Formats: sequence, C-alpha cells, structure tokens
Amino acid sequence: MKYLHHNNLFLLSLIAFFATSCLKDSGTQLAQPSSDASVLHVAIQNSSYSPNASLAEFTIDNVSDSIYNLDSLPYGTKIDSLFLNFRFASSIGFIINDTVSESPGFYNTTQGSTTKHVDFTNPVKIKNLATDEETTKEYVIELRVHKVEPYKHVWSELNSNITAQISDNQKAVQLNGKFFYYFGHADSNSLFTSLDAKNWQNDARLDGLPLNAKLRDMVVFNNAIYLLHNGVELYKSTNGVFWTKHNIVADTAYDYVSLLFGFKNNLWAVAKEKTSNNVRIANSADGINWTLSGNKIFNDNFPVSDFATTTFRPKLGREKTIVIGGYSPSGKRLNTIWSAENRAISDTLNWLDLQNANSKIDPVSNASVEYYGSKLLMLGGTTDTHTIDTTQLRQSINEGMNWVLPDSTTNVLPEKFTPRVNASLIMDAKDNSLYVIGGKSVTAPLADVWKIKVNFYSFKDYIENPYKY
Repeated sequence: MKYLHHNNLFLLSLIAFFATSCLKDSGTQLAQPSSDASVLHVAIQNSSYSPNASLAEFTIDNVSDSIYNLDSLPYGTKIDSLFLNFRFASSIGFIINDTVSESPGFYNTTQGSTTKHVDFTNPVKIKNLATDEETTKEYVIELRVHKVEPYKHVWSELNSNITAQISDNQKAVQLNGKFFYYFGHADSNSLFTSLDAKNWQNDARLDGLPLNAKLRDMVVFNNAIYLLHNGVELYKSTNGVFWTKHNIVADTAYDYVSLLFGFKNNLWAVAKEKTSNNVRIANSADGINWTLSGNKIFNDNFPVSDFATTTFRPKLGREKTIVIGGYSPSGKRLNTIWSAENRAISDTLNWLDLQNANSKIDPVSNASVEYYGSKLLMLGGTTDTHTIDTTQLRQSINEGMNWVLPDSTTNVLPEKFTPRVNASLIMDAKDNSLYVIGGKSVTAPLADVWKIKVNFYSFKDYIENPYKY
C-alpha cells in the first residue's frame, strides 16, 4: 500500500508536470487555477463490443465519493472492456485504479477520456487532480448489471394433486387473500381452501352453490364471488363458503348466460336473445339488476361459453379487457379477440375485434389468459384439430393484437407440466406471482398447482417504478 501511495503521487506529479509544461510551451496560462477536483459527469462510450453499456446513466454522490448507475444494465451486458468520458470541475490529469494515468488533453481542463479500456467486473477507482496542481478527489465507480434475466419466468410446482375427488367442472379463485378451489360433481359440490396455494384443506361447510352450475364462469368482484346459472339466477358469496341465490332483474327477452369480468365498477355478462343467436353485453352494479349496455348487437360472433378473459392495465394507456375464442350461440368455435378499454366518458364498452392476419390465433375454446410480466399470457385450449392444443403457451406484448411463442430463454414449460385446458390462472398482487391451478388433461381432470414468478418483480427498481418493465 505504501508503494502504491508513492506511485500514485508520482503519477499525479508526472501528469501535472507534463500538463503545465504543455500549457506553458503553448503560451497558454490558467487564468484562475481551481481547487475543485470534482467529477461532474461520467458516460460510457458507444461500442459495438457492448452496445448496452452506453445506456448507463450515472449518479455522482459527493458525500460518499461514489459513482453508480441507479438503473442496472440489462442482464449479460459486457463490462470488462469499456472506455469512459468524464467532465470535471477542473482537471490536469486523473488516474484509474492507482495505475493508469490519463490527461484531459491540451488546452482542456474540464473534459477527459480513457485511452485504455477499463474493466468494470469490479468497482473502479478514479483520482482526479485539480488545476491548482495540489487538490485531488477520489471516487469509486460501480457499474451495476442485472445478475439474472429480468424477464425469466421461474416455474415451481407447489402441489401435485390437491385431492383425488376432482372433476372436469372446476374453478379456482382468490378472495381477500385466500384461495378457493371448487369442484362440481353430479350430486354434490366440494371446496378446498388455502392461504398459500400449497397447503389445502377441505371445507365441508360449503353451502348454497347450485348443482351442475358451470363453475368456470365464476367472477370475483367487489370482495365477493358471483356466478350466473340457468340464465335467470345469480349466486353470490362474500366468504367463498356460503352462497345466496338471487333472481336477476333484467330484460326477459334474453338469457344471461355467462359472466365476463368486473370492470368499470360493474359486473359484465353475455346476454343471448332467446329467439335468435344475437348477443348483447349487459352490466350490473350489484349482480342482480342488469341493463343492456349500448346498442351493439353481436350476430353469432361473440362467445357465450368457454372463452378466455381477463382485465388488465398495460404500462401505457387505459385499463383494458380482452375476450378470446370460445363458442358462439350456434356452437361455432371462434378465433375472435374482442377488446375494450376503460373510457371515463362512456358507461358502455366499445368493442373491437383485434383478430387480423398476423394474430396467429386459431379458433380456440377453454383456454386461459392473464396479464403477467408486462404481457398477456394464454395457456392451453382446445382447437378444431387438437383436444388439447399442442401449443400450450403463447404471449402477446401488444395487448392482444399478435400472439407468439415465448422466448425459450425467458419462459419455458417445465418437463413435468401436463398439457391442459380449462386451467385457472390467478395473479396474486400480494407477491406478484401467477398461479396455474388444475384444469383437464387429455385423459383426466387435474388438481395440481404451479407458481410462476418473473424475476423483475423482485428487483428494487421495479418496486420504485413498476412501469419500467
């Protein structure tokens, strides 16, 4: 250390000697030599070797004498051979890591660049000499890079089989932080509950849920679970266990066949005209009193059953909803991608079919969809050619316009994962995890639980700015 200290002073003295000699030889004199050796700005030079490195925006902390980038560079960015640009309050030379001396250059006492590459795999030290030839200031520069792939989806199996008493007719939901998993049998219904989606208990108190109701259509809204049944009945539970039947008040020319979602402080449902295949959308503030929304009539091209739907808020723009595939009133399997957004000036929903030549969505039913990891994920489904779609996982980064296979470096199904339809997807905002629960394989119903976690949800900068990713 003593040798480095003396060597450090020697290098600075040498820099000062050459810098001042050059200024004198050129006839240039410093009008007012400064004692301020502060670093004012740092930037990494553009490089084809490491294109992302120059994205770093540095913070200079003159209290702790440290320089660092608040936003970490992308995973995998090369940082072992970089060149830097500096702006100083004043400088006639600086030293990198106590060994490499650099000079700002002739006639320039505020800016400088490294002429030799700098390795940032470890923190880098810079010591600058002010133009008074005496004052120095030393900083430690840290170049932060994500140590894991931010968008990688980590899958883990929490439970391989919750119960042997399962059925195709099933639905899992989350209400007030608790998971509820329902099964419908010919002569009974059953319920399993969990606080962590891993450990489940049978709740034999379940009461009031109708037999043969299509459990897939359950919707959570305003701290309660809702389910339409027989076109004219609504069942509601505020605790997931005890259900109350209500006769809906609505236009009697329509059957209210399926709930869609909770959106714009209302429940929304599909209403099919009893005498035709026409479909309209209805909404209700309480699930009992229903109003047909707007004047739009769908002529056998909006699903009445087995569709995939979710609501979501993208990084930019208004909250949206999406309804994918399903069966039309005439029994036709659809490839429609209906979308609407939350417009404050309207109480109705203005629907747009996003299906286009580049959508890459075949007619599909019994798929599941959820917004997670800054994208829409669609899981499973039945197509015209496959009882269980061989393409189990798709994603859309443009809010449903186009669908592609996920990048295998960021999201790949585990080998143990069974292809399925009718899975329940639950986004748990508490820990930003996505749960895949149950469904049906080619041969039998399933009752397993998978948890997906995207790495960036654990990053500090995500917590500070969720819309960054």
